[in-house]
Amino acid sequence: MSSFVFNAWYAAASTVEVSRTLLARTLLGQGLVLYRTVEGTAVALRDRCAHRFAPLSKGQLCGDAVACPYHGMQYGPDGICILVPGQERVPSTAAVQSFPVLERYGLVFVWMGIASLANPDILVEIPQYGAAGWGLSRGYTVFKASHANIIDNLIDPAHTTYVHERTIGNSAGGQVPVTAHEADDGTIVCGRWVSDAPAVPTVQRFAKPTGNVDRWQFYYVKPPCTSWVDFGSFETGLPHNPVE
Repeated sequence: MSSFVFNAWYAAASTVEVSRTLLARTLLGQGLVLYRTVEGTAVALRDRCAHRFAPLSKGQLCGDAVACPYHGMQYGPDGICILVPGQERVPSTAAVQSFPVLERYGLVFVWMGIASLANPDILVEIPQYGAAGWGLSRGYTVFKASHANIIDNLIDPAHTTYVHERTIGNSAGGQVPVTAHEADDGTIVCGRWVSDAPAVPTVQRFAKPTGNVDRWQFYYVKPPCTSWVDFGSFETGLPHNPVE
């Protein structure tokens, strides 16, 4: 049995990466080829020709279709073969899987599961995206590790005291317990407030507080594949929500 959750949106590439050049990506162990139609719509197909299983990403675009590099069979954005060179008849079974695609937040998301279940509303909302006063940093890192270990790390505020003492952690949080709860939408929230303590190095660098602060650090994971961290601080003694 697969260890992956397929009925979910997965970020496959940044918007600028998907172009009129074929792009190969692997998600959940499945090879994909991504590209844009002539009108600019993002497409994701299984990266394997239905005939001899050659990778379509090694082929070329012919209008909105992808031509296999082996025998030139062409597949439209819906994955259906539209041309078999050298013969008039196109077999009705000649097709590759086409995946639902959603573009949001400067990313191209692919629904890896049952197409009829693809729902854009399931994607995590980022209300601050594009808003005035908010910055944006892009990039990605490949970790040669189990995805389960990565999720464990991304929902664990306690390790920052020791691992990230040069940026977002310090010794003041060492003995402060972490709380955990599940939000109404299934998001798991783990975090803590550290009160009346020195600011962490990142806050010291940018905010330059003159004394101790109350700081929060909450980690969010919305299964199966989305996580985010909310941390910050303000003058000690001000009221705050103790759980998020």
